[in-house]
Parts: sequence; structure tokens; C-alpha cells
Amino acid sequence: MIWGIDFGTSTSLLSHSFRNSVRSFPLGSTTNWIPSVAVENEGRIVAGEEALQFGDLRLIRAVKRAITEGNRKKVDYFDGLEMKTVDVDQVVVAILRKVKALAERTLGGDEVEARFGCPAMWDGEQRARLLRLIEEAGFRAQYRQLIDEPIAACISWVQAQLLDGKSIDGNVLVYDMGGGTLDVAVVRVKAEPGRKPSFFVKSSSGAAIAGERVDEEIALHLESRLREQGQITGSKNNSPDRWLMAPARELKERLSSSLTAKTALVHPIHGQLDLQLSKNELDVITAPLLTEAWRAVRRALYLAEFTKGVRGRGISPHDASQSTELERLQSIDHVVLAGGMAPMLAIREDFVARGVDSSVIEVAGGSNGNPNEAISLGLAEDLEPDQLNLARPSFHLNIRWESQYTDKFGAVRIYNAYSPLFEENNTNGTPCFRWEGDSDLPKSAIGYLKVEDPRTGEELEFRIQGTRDTTKEIYFNLQSLKRIVLYPNGWLLIQSDQLTKIRVANWPFGEYSKYVDIELGDSHSPENPLWWADVG
Repeated sequence: MIWGIDFGTSTSLLSHSFRNSVRSFPLGSTTNWIPSVAVENEGRIVAGEEALQFGDLRLIRAVKRAITEGNRKKVDYFDGLEMKTVDVDQVVVAILRKVKALAERTLGGDEVEARFGCPAMWDGEQRARLLRLIEEAGFRAQYRQLIDEPIAACISWVQAQLLDGKSIDGNVLVYDMGGGTLDVAVVRVKAEPGRKPSFFVKSSSGAAIAGERVDEEIALHLESRLREQGQITGSKNNSPDRWLMAPARELKERLSSSLTAKTALVHPIHGQLDLQLSKNELDVITAPLLTEAWRAVRRALYLAEFTKGVRGRGISPHDASQSTELERLQSIDHVVLAGGMAPMLAIREDFVARGVDSSVIEVAGGSNGNPNEAISLGLAEDLEPDQLNLARPSFHLNIRWESQYTDKFGAVRIYNAYSPLFEENNTNGTPCFRWEGDSDLPKSAIGYLKVEDPRTGEELEFRIQGTRDTTKEIYFNLQSLKRIVLYPNGWLLIQSDQLTKIRVANWPFGEYSKYVDIELGDSHSPENPLWWADVG
């Protein structure tokens, strides 16, 4: 049985395979999810719905944001009397253990393969941290179990189309805004009923903008209005009154289907407070956040240009930079909104205002159109190894060197697995990862480019496609080395006295992959299979 677990910033969900289909499992007592919250009580971390009994003010919320925003180790919380700090990892493990315990009561725990979503913007260190916590919570942990969240949402949407008898053949842009992050991906999909669908991830991008940020801005807006009306007095803080966070979420959700929303709460100091918010006010509040979010869409569209054709035939950086944003949007056949923020009308209106036809915008989440289920449903699908790839390499690149005249040797890492290939401040507009050399490296030495598996630390071999030749290294003279550049279209350039171009045609992700397949060449427009991931 496959479990798809969406450990989210605000909520956590689980779906599971069942008789050649996938179902959402009701983790909550009245919902399909449990809140991703916890309370520290008498030295014990209480997670999920059980934590709600201690009151909204004491809840430790959004710990996933601590990993997203700086990979922080501690977060602050209110224990009912004073502010304290708690270890983020302890809270994450407690929430994951709660999910595991709730599912095992009904589904059992034998022969389970659990797969987890993670934000597309997470780097290797953040992914490794989550894997460690997954293992600590009692799950079997491997890199192959981590799937980028927008990709999982795309998979569930495609499966829903197939169940409805529809075929998909085109580019799908997934806009997944949950509680803590916005993740965007462009995926080439070919699927028809009765046949195995194929997914080719052209690009992915993200930003630390999502539902929790929106809720905070709404709460600040409500607090400002209450102060103007004299209903709240006292010193003003930069962060919103914690009492206003729950009604802020409630008003936001109601405005997904109405023009005005009202609610009330009883404040322990200020008494009953009547709260109201209009859709126009919400649009003004969210406009700066949506503008910031669109930068992630723009990045994903641009990166997708490098894998423009069928199965990713790349184009040159110069040609990619010539297309306009509208032209890139017009190459998108479907826009899929996923995550808890998907029902917000302002998101759909933002796409339409930028030239996207409203008829191609849909909500993910299966036949019932529940966008919060989309990621867990996609994670639980039984994909085979050749059905999915990721838009970033999952390996480390290292340079090892040996002195030509002494017995000295050493190593330096030039690329960490899953690091972004897009540089915001790149003056020529070309997305790439660029290593400009290290002044501490000896000049009179031979350098060896090596690939390291981040799971095991083992060195992997390069295998030259079309031959049986393998090698564990590509060597060059360090004295003449100027830079090494890794492009999203798969080309690795080693610039020294002679320009060496290598295309990485495969990267090892499954348990049995032992090689990084490469091709040697000098074309500026290579066919690009990107970095394939074995998830089967």
C-alpha cells in the first residue's frame, strides 16, 4: 500500500492506494485533515486535534515555515503565561507520528510505502532534514519518497481528468499556494484513458508566500480598523493580535464565494468584537503578495523555455530570452490551482488579467475538486520510474585535486544537491548555476570532477551514452580552470583552456541507479531530458 502524506504548514493530509485507485483518508474527526499544530504541555508535545483543547493562543503553528524560511531550529510560542521557545524538529516529529498513528488504526502499518511532498523551492539541506524527521517519526526514509508538491498536485489533477474520460496533451502550469509556500511548476503531460500517462517536468519555482502570510495581513488590517474605532487600545505590535488569526482565516475563506463576510469573537480584554471584510478590501490586502507571487510564475515560465519541445528539446539562452511573458503564458494549455488558497478569487483574476483565458483555469483535487487533497492524492499514485523527472539535479558536484609536484590533495564542493539553477541577479538573463573557482585551490594541480550521492556519500560513475564506457571522474588542469556552469537544459560547461561541454542525460535517484549518464558535445541547442527521478 502507498501512503501519500502532505505535511502542510496549516494542515496535514493522507491519501492511500486502494484496489487500483487512490482515496483520501479521514485523519480528522470531522474533516479529511488534522491541523499542523501542537502544544507543549508538561514537557510533552501534543499534536493535531488534541492540541486544540488548550486554546488558540497556546498553539504552536506553522513550524514548516521555520524550515522554509532560513531552516530555523527554534520557534517562539505562548504557553498561556509567557513567551517561550520550542525545538522545531520535535514539533514536526510529533505531527508526523500523529498522522502515522491515526492511519495505522484503520489501515494497518504493514508493507506501507510512505511518500511525502516537499516545497519545490527546498534545497538539499532542507530535504535531508525532512527525511531525517520522517525516519525519526517511524517511517522508512529515502530521497525517492520526496516529491515536489506542485508535481504531486499535477498528477492528481491528471488522474481526475482520466477518470472523467478526458485526454491531456500539452503544458500544465501548476500554481500551488498552501499555508507556507507558493510552488509553481510547468509540466508537459501526455495522458489518455486506458494508457500510462507521462509527465515531463520542464521547470519549477517557488516563494515563501502563502496562506499564513495572507492571514497575518488580514489580521493586521482588522486590528488597525478596530483601533481606529476605539474597540482595541494599548500598544501596537508589528505582528497581529493572536486572537485575530482565526477570524482572519474564517473571513478569507468566506470571501471565496461572497462579496462580504462577517464574524465575531469574544476577546479576553476587549470583549465582543464584530469583524467585517469585503472582497475589495481583501484584493487590496493581497495585491502586494500576489505581485510577489507572480515572480515565481515568471521564473517557472522562463525556465520552461529551455525545455520547449517534445520531451524537452532545449533552446539557447538567447532564443529563450526573446519570447515575451504573454507568449510564454500562451504556450500553457492548462492552469491548475492547488492548495488551500486555490479558491481565492483574486488568484484566478490575476491570471485572467495577465492574458490567460479563464476557461483553461481549473482547481485540482480529484473529482470533488477539493484543492487541499490534491498533493496527498498525487503522492499516493503508483507511478513507474520512467513517468517522472525533477527540474533540479539531486546530486552533489565535487572537485577533487592532486598536486602535480607534492603529495598534497583535497576536495571542494561546487554544487549542493537541489540547489536552484536560477540566479535573480544574472546580468545576461541566463538561468544557471555558476561556480567561478576557488582562490585557495592550488594552481599546479589536476582537478577531477566527481558526482556524489547525497543519500549515501558514495561516488557515482559517469557513463557515456552510446558506449559501455564508464568513469568516476572528468579531469582537467586547475591552473587553466575559469568556471564551471550548470544550465537548466542539462549542459555542464567546464571552461578552461579548452571548452568542455557535457550534457547530463540522467541522474541517479532510485535505489539501483549507479550511474550518471552523460553525452559529450558542443551544441548550443541540445535535446534535453533533464534530471530523471526514479520514483517507482
